Amino acid sequence: MEDKFYHITFNPTSFDDFEKAYNNDKNNIDYNIIFGAFCWPGIEYNIDAIYKRYKELDKNEEKIKVAVAEKELLDKFIWPLRQAKVAYMLGNFLSTIALCGFIAELIIQFIYKVSTIRINKSQITLANEKALFGDTFERLHSQDRCIRILHILNIIDDTFNEKCLNIKDIRNKHIHTYYEQHDKINNYAKRAYLDTAYITSKIMGQDIKNNLLILKKHTIEYLKQLDEKKED
Repeated sequence: MEDKFYHITFNPTSFDDFEKAYNNDKNNIDYNIIFGAFCWPGIEYNIDAIYKRYKELDKNEEKIKVAVAEKELLDKFIWPLRQAKVAYMLGNFLSTIALCGFIAELIIQFIYKVSTIRINKSQITLANEKALFGDTFERLHSQDRCIRILHILNIIDDTFNEKCLNIKDIRNKHIHTYYEQHDKINNYAKRAYLDTAYITSKIMGQDIKNNLLILKKHTIEYLKQLDEKKED
């Protein structure tokens, strides 16, 4: 039998250099050791490379200039988007794609939740949803279907619809397919992030005009529903 040789890696989930530096002098750790530990293995991790990846997103994204500091909105949308950007900077493109898919799914649910959908002049009920969709909107297993429902109801426009579908396709391609080759995954991660930044800004990003804060309609409805819950 012919001998075969394989490469191996020791302690792949441990950060030996970081731990050693921390134990030696935690107040004077070389930042290259930190970046080397936290960046994707094999990717360039010097400060210039990380900044370059940051600018690849930052100079092209739809900016959220102002966000309402409501904890649920920050935790479900703003901070995950920020962490998707951090993951890209660190070369962890799979995490960027996964987080963007997560954010996009929650945004679709959020939009439906705060939208006024009427049947025979009455607000749609859970029973109506089950009759129309086969289950409640929240429990539909097809993200594609949820997006298209909002589009058909004219709750989201063509551009928003296209970007949501694109995020879904990128996520499915790289997260749900075992044999998918991850060639040029950085390009897919960049596209997913920029599209997610766009849809998040349209829902969560508020405007300032003449020194006044102008809230988006979805945010206004969410805050109204939140106040009603507090009153109950």
